[in-house]
Amino acid sequence: MHQTLFFIPYEVGGVPIFGFGILFALWLVAVVVTCALCWKKWKDIKLTDLLINGALVVIFGMVICFLLPRVGRAAGIPIQAYGMMMFLGIVAGVGLAIWRAKKFGFTADQVFATCICLCVSGILGARAFYVIEYWEQFQMPTVSQTILRIINVPEGGLVVYGSLIGGVLGAGIYMFLKRLSFRRMLDLLAPSMMVGLALGRLGCFLNGCCFGGVCDPAHEHWGVHFPAGSPPFTRQLETGELKIDPDAFYYGMRLAEDNFPNTAPAPTVIVELEPKSLAEREGIQPGDYILELNGLEKPSRARVIQQLVEFTRQEGKIDMRTENQDGEKEWSLTTTESSGPVSLAVYPTQIYSSCGATVIFVLLMIYSYLRRNPNGVGMRRDGEVFVMFMTLYPIHRFLMEMVRTDEANALGTQFTISQNVSILLFVGAVITWVVILKKKKTE
Repeated sequence: MHQTLFFIPYEVGGVPIFGFGILFALWLVAVVVTCALCWKKWKDIKLTDLLINGALVVIFGMVICFLLPRVGRAAGIPIQAYGMMMFLGIVAGVGLAIWRAKKFGFTADQVFATCICLCVSGILGARAFYVIEYWEQFQMPTVSQTILRIINVPEGGLVVYGSLIGGVLGAGIYMFLKRLSFRRMLDLLAPSMMVGLALGRLGCFLNGCCFGGVCDPAHEHWGVHFPAGSPPFTRQLETGELKIDPDAFYYGMRLAEDNFPNTAPAPTVIVELEPKSLAEREGIQPGDYILELNGLEKPSRARVIQQLVEFTRQEGKIDMRTENQDGEKEWSLTTTESSGPVSLAVYPTQIYSSCGATVIFVLLMIYSYLRRNPNGVGMRRDGEVFVMFMTLYPIHRFLMEMVRTDEANALGTQFTISQNVSILLFVGAVITWVVILKKKKTE
């Protein structure tokens, strides 16, 4: 697991990157250069295109100036592994669809535009599904905080079935307006969806979400230990399956309560350092007393551990003031490392799901090759590749839900909400097979 790949700092050498800083200067240069290049051709540009592109440029500039300086964490704006893998999945899926477009009678522009609609509406649908299912996690003291938590997609929180429903609906509306073949386009996009899912599930693994149940002792070698602050670690703490060991190393520091509270400068002292750890690399010394940590003055050992496990992992930064016989010293450490303790071994269902999506992708590509229309474009019967996808994926997802433990049973059944949706989709796929196979072959 590696939730945050790196942080983009708010400033470099005292010069701000966001706001009216370096990024704004680059944006301004790009606008001037673009205007200069297009000046001689401005009469050939449509007014609607000019207005749309101009609005996008202005919005991008406003994001740089006013939004980016107010988001992020103490260490800077994080580049999340989950968001990066989701981006790579979209790029790979769209690239595959464009490469295969001609075989299905579409142009690259038509496929690209459809994929944009599918991706945007798919992300909205996936996020909406997740927010509705876990609404209690998004309820914050203020409306603005709630909205910011809802739109913080790069940190995780998407449901595949919400993505499927939202994506097909958004793409369907676009294809209806453009009079494109809906079923043939879905045949083209079905393998691309599996490519995106295979990479996206790797993002889930790096993020720590969508985890499996705790391994039984006989199968612990199949399991994966996730670091402190991860979703499996937090869940196991809440359920009592896991206890925090106060004598463990946290970012390379083993802590102790001071035995002489009346004479010591602080109640918590660093008694040992782990070799080659973050603390040792930064020069922290055994015997240092923690006077202040992330704004807390003279915190107890329990509060120090809580800050290192929860706050530091989220914010990516440790602000600490220590004291020893040589005097006081302040530390400001930016880190994406784990604090040390790990969860109990859980089944890596994210890896299983990624492998399953890869297998389904291969099967769909083979099926597309074997069932291609010998007398034209697309398949022998439009829609059959997508229905094959809707047959295979619900089976795969239903089985995965038997190993995962991050979803509770829903709708008064013994199944999770994803298992219930899988059953409905599988039944719908069987009915659609009957309808499709009765139709004449595509001309």
